[in-house]
Amino acid sequence: MDENPPKSIGGVIKPPGLKTAQHNIRKRALMASTLNAHSAFEQIAEDVRACTGELSLEDSAEQHQAARSSRHSIEQHSWREYWDSKQQVDVAGRGSFNVYQAGSAGAVVLCLHGGGYTGLTWSLVAQHLKDRYRVVAPDLRCHGETTTADDLDFSTETMMRDIVEVWKAMFGGSSERVPTLLVGHSM
Repeated sequence: MDENPPKSIGGVIKPPGLKTAQHNIRKRALMASTLNAHSAFEQIAEDVRACTGELSLEDSAEQHQAARSSRHSIEQHSWREYWDSKQQVDVAGRGSFNVYQAGSAGAVVLCLHGGGYTGLTWSLVAQHLKDRYRVVAPDLRCHGETTTADDLDFSTETMMRDIVEVWKAMFGGSSERVPTLLVGHSM
C-alpha cells in the first residue's frame, strides 16, 4: 500500500512532496536488496511516477484527462521574467558572450550551463537567489546568443579561459574583492 498517495485537489492530481518520494525510493531500494526484489522495484517505479506526476494504468479516466490537460498547458516565458538584464560581454580575441544577470548585491553566483543549453537553464535558480546574490549565467561558446571566432573549439582550456575572461570583463576592474561561487552543469 502506498504510504503517500497522490492527493486530488479540485480534481487535479498533486503528487507527494519530492523529499517524501525520494525517501520512499531509497527505502524501496533497500527493501529490494533484502526482500522480494520484484515487488520492491515495482514500488520504486510507482514512487518515481508519484514524484514526477505520472499516472498508472489503474488510475481513472478523469485522472488521466487531468494529467493530459496539465501537460499541454506549458508555455514559454521571456527571460525578463527571471533575469534583471541581458548584455553582450565582448572579450578581445575570444568573442561576444551573451550574459544574463539577476540581483545586484552579494557574492556572485556564476552559473555554467550544460552542452546544448543556454544561460537560461538557470532561470528558476536566479529567481530564487537574486534577492541575496548576483546571479550571472553566460551563454557558453557556440550556445545561445554567444558568438566566437572559433565556435568549434570546445577544449577544456578554451572553455575555462572563456569563463575567466568573461568574469574579468564583468568584475575584474572592481576595486573591491568579488567573492564568486562557480556552479556548473554537465560541461
